[in-house]
Amino acid sequence: MANSTEIDIIDEPEFINTIIGEHFYDSCIEEKCDVNDLLGTVNDIILGASLLVDKDSGNKKDPIDVSQTIIPRNIAHLINWIGCQMTCQAKRGKSVKDRLREIFLKLSSYRWTTQVLLVLAAFALQYGNFWYISEAPYDVGKAPFTYLLKGLTSLKKRLISDDEKAAAIIPLNKVVNDLVELTASLVGLDELVIKHSGKHVPTLVEAFRKIPKWSCEAIIAILAAGNYFSQFIDDDKSAESELDTLASSVSERKGAVLKVIKACEKKIDRTEEYQKYVRKVEAPVNIVDFLVSLLTPKDFSQDPIVTHPSDKPVKFESFRKRRVLLINSDLKISEDDIETLKSIRGVPEPIQGSPKEEDRSDRNIPIQTEKEKLYEHVWIPIGDTTPKNLDELKSRMPWAYMVDPQTMNVLAPTYIKEEWRFKRETIVVVLDSSGWVVNADAMPMLRIWEREALRDTTIESTRLWGDPCNWVKLVIVDT
Repeated sequence: MANSTEIDIIDEPEFINTIIGEHFYDSCIEEKCDVNDLLGTVNDIILGASLLVDKDSGNKKDPIDVSQTIIPRNIAHLINWIGCQMTCQAKRGKSVKDRLREIFLKLSSYRWTTQVLLVLAAFALQYGNFWYISEAPYDVGKAPFTYLLKGLTSLKKRLISDDEKAAAIIPLNKVVNDLVELTASLVGLDELVIKHSGKHVPTLVEAFRKIPKWSCEAIIAILAAGNYFSQFIDDDKSAESELDTLASSVSERKGAVLKVIKACEKKIDRTEEYQKYVRKVEAPVNIVDFLVSLLTPKDFSQDPIVTHPSDKPVKFESFRKRRVLLINSDLKISEDDIETLKSIRGVPEPIQGSPKEEDRSDRNIPIQTEKEKLYEHVWIPIGDTTPKNLDELKSRMPWAYMVDPQTMNVLAPTYIKEEWRFKRETIVVVLDSSGWVVNADAMPMLRIWEREALRDTTIESTRLWGDPCNWVKLVIVDT
């Protein structure tokens, strides 16, 4: 494209990918730029210019004298050089792509978002200077760029009316403010990625991969705005037709970045909330604490969500000193699984593993009561959709306590899927009376051994799931 402009190139993926491939970051050079300080300076300059352009905004804040703005010396030369590339004089004899490559090469040692900020700072100094001296002609000698004086003289000669100014400048001013917001959003996204880099947040990883592309596009858009502004100063109206395209392009990219940031922040909040939830669930004092931590919704004031086989709501306190079979299943639990679970209901634990009062050498060992010798069946139906009829669902396993999937903690299904590897196939988690997981999935053994799988003693080595040799015995017996 012989006469291509920045607006044309911003949508050329091949050119963008080439620029990204030539990036070589140098942390020592990056340290020269204090991103937050520079962003604050740019914000102040653009805000001051916006107030001068749009005097009807109602904001009475005094505009900033840009000549008094302090830019650190270690980046001032680079910012001035970039500003020079935005003037018509610097463009003579160069194609747009060659000029862009030269700018990107000069910036390539910085982080992508820092590059965007440096280019925006160069534009902001010119933009802010022009509008400040246009309102304070007695200070005209402070202008650092001679072409600004030329533009100001041209502007005064034309005596632009308010209507003409509104048509020519106010739309550009909106683009400039969008560019500031786009740059701040990219800087914020980059900081968000760095801050939470150790967390497993796929949304953040995906956003991080897009930062180079978005940054390149933002830089090209800022240079396009600078090009338009320099032509406006020279009273060249040939670029006016491109302003609408530029405005649409910047607005679209700003919206995309803000949307991703919002999604990342939401996902990070959920991740942190889940990690806090896991720590609480995995630090039980007893079975009651475990069930409350696992199933009770946040800020839930009532005892939840668990229904007795007689259809009466029950408190978690009723499970104290009990052992529990936590049945996790899909809403469409299979009939075979139901029959297996039905065959083991009411299975008592053997008494031989429990010490009698007269046999205890350690008086701190609790004696199991008759209540403690039963496994309680607690059913947690899990599905992607809300069950339409809870009564119909409960009727499939009427002997079990059922947790209401509509009111239990929304993080419980995630925990069950992540920590206990639940997918759709039924799993049975065996819990002791202290709320500790004895077996994360006893269902395969229940399908084979049925009632026998639960007739264990309190001695660990005699539990079917605790001794691999029991599988050998199973094979031998069947053979």
